[in-house]
Amino acid sequence: MALKLATRLPGPAPSSPGTTSALVVDETATRANGQWKRALFEKRWLFGVYIALGISLILVLERHGFNIASFSRPISGSTSPAPSRHWDNYFHGNYTIANSLIEAVAMARILVHSFVALVVPAITRALPFMRQASLDYSTSEAGNPFVDGWYADPDTEFYEGKYWVFPTSSYAYDKQTYLDAFSSYDLIHWEKHENILTIADVKWARRAVWAPAPIFRDGKYYLYFGANDIQEGEPEAGVIGGIGVAVAYRPEGPYVDPIGKPLIGEYHYGAQPIDQDVFIDDDGQAYIFYGGHSHCNIARLNNDMISIGQFDDGTSFKEITPEGYVEGSQMIKRNGKYYLMWSEGGWLVSWSCLTPSLRIDFGPYACSRDTC
Repeated sequence: MALKLATRLPGPAPSSPGTTSALVVDETATRANGQWKRALFEKRWLFGVYIALGISLILVLERHGFNIASFSRPISGSTSPAPSRHWDNYFHGNYTIANSLIEAVAMARILVHSFVALVVPAITRALPFMRQASLDYSTSEAGNPFVDGWYADPDTEFYEGKYWVFPTSSYAYDKQTYLDAFSSYDLIHWEKHENILTIADVKWARRAVWAPAPIFRDGKYYLYFGANDIQEGEPEAGVIGGIGVAVAYRPEGPYVDPIGKPLIGEYHYGAQPIDQDVFIDDDGQAYIFYGGHSHCNIARLNNDMISIGQFDDGTSFKEITPEGYVEGSQMIKRNGKYYLMWSEGGWLVSWSCLTPSLRIDFGPYACSRDTC
């Protein structure tokens, strides 16, 4: 699922014409390379083969009968051996042994009729669900925007059999004092979880609660966020703010602040401590990617997920800013390569969320622009 992202800066009111007032789903990325259509065709083709084979088997059995015998019940007034009865007496209560091909065919027909009466309706009822399983539907059936509200910066996850969206409230900074979440089993019907984290839960946070980045580890959910929109020079003047972390045992909370202060509360290499993304590599090492003001940094997280670690050279932060970077870093790994996505442009009209990729060599931390 590709999400159209809106800027976090306070924009026109939700009722203003020509503005984005809620999260929307963009399906174009799933169709662009034809894989969506190919997957749908293959699933439908395979389902058709199963149905054809099943019907063919039924017709063969009806044509040639069954080489089986049915047990009989005693017929009133008869002596041993029990007299034979044809299957046209079946409905009169006369049960006998199917000794002839004619009776076997008649029995097969009864079984076929039973199959048609019982199994076919069940298949018919299951077809809508089979179609959904084969991607023969789109979230546009639910309409866009798919949730109401005034949100930006959505982060999507899959927890406990449900899809989760964690967005930023996109009102004025002083009103950005909470985070909501949304969950869905089918990407169509959504449940809203209000106030999963508020400034009442994080005593040092006052405003500008931004860009939630959740991750699950060792039975706990960690929610990383930015708060207070601190500017360069303010931490030295005693202003508190930056990237925080909260912990819960459920995706929807309740979340608590385990350290009582920002996880990253200062500028390093010119990067404003906002727009974080946490990534756990295959070896279990966790990293945090973050940065605003056109600088991007990487840091290691310790195993507790609530403290910053060190690299082999003893440093805690390294700059990995790619060309054109503004903010909004996101890290994924695919086929042994690391890809960093970010936003480019300005913060107002020219703001856009792009998906160039960054291949990162975690040795010398050399970055090269690449496409995927």
